[in-house]
Amino acid sequence: MMLRARRGINRNAGVSMALLRLEAGDARADGYAGGLDVPNSGSRCPDPPANTLASEAARQRAQRPRGAAGRPPALCWIEHELLRGVTPSMLRWWFGHLEGEIAFEGVRAQRYRVWHPCDHIRVRYARRLPDGSVGVGAVIHITEMLGANPKHLVDVDTDIVRLDEGGFGHRPRFHGLRLAEMDYAFEAIDGGTLYRNSLTVGIARRWARPLNALLRRFAFDEARGRAWLRHNVEEVGQFERFLPALHARETS
Repeated sequence: MMLRARRGINRNAGVSMALLRLEAGDARADGYAGGLDVPNSGSRCPDPPANTLASEAARQRAQRPRGAAGRPPALCWIEHELLRGVTPSMLRWWFGHLEGEIAFEGVRAQRYRVWHPCDHIRVRYARRLPDGSVGVGAVIHITEMLGANPKHLVDVDTDIVRLDEGGFGHRPRFHGLRLAEMDYAFEAIDGGTLYRNSLTVGIARRWARPLNALLRRFAFDEARGRAWLRHNVEEVGQFERFLPALHARETS
């Protein structure tokens, strides 16, 4: 299974902090398989007042390679539109400073919730480096529900394997095993940053094909892959709304 969202539009596609005051709704069941365009309008969450959320369509495409069913690892990949006003340095700083509260749109909340008010629940650094910083070798504990859907709960420790201005990489552990790889790449260009991210679930070895088939069926099916794509388009769309100001305030 390969799911792709090419040039996902993230401009103003974030979700409003007004949603923190409401209960997140169920994920929509707009199933698709193989090339349907899906709007990214925050519609899984309760509709906020019109003046608190400017939405744009995020065009997403899904592809399933022939002959690949159940064998290779599942792959989800996103190339986002330009993140304006956001630099790779800000992104590197952000992934090392996920804990704590900030004020945003009149609400004081955990900054991890600000990043995606509907889906994110909590985050903490389960292990820092000896000097107290966050980098390669640190561990993050992440709790979130993709699409605000309990069926897509993520509650894992994940090992940081990369954190620099070129990107961020971490490896979630399930029952102590690394069965997934998440990689983000940052590229500075005029006006901002190009942001790409990918998720690979499974092991790219011939002996692991039966395991990959089980993961595909019971842990990461196509519905969960689509939920992951939509979640990431939404959270990356939120960066422009809070990260430049937060970074300036806390690093000045």
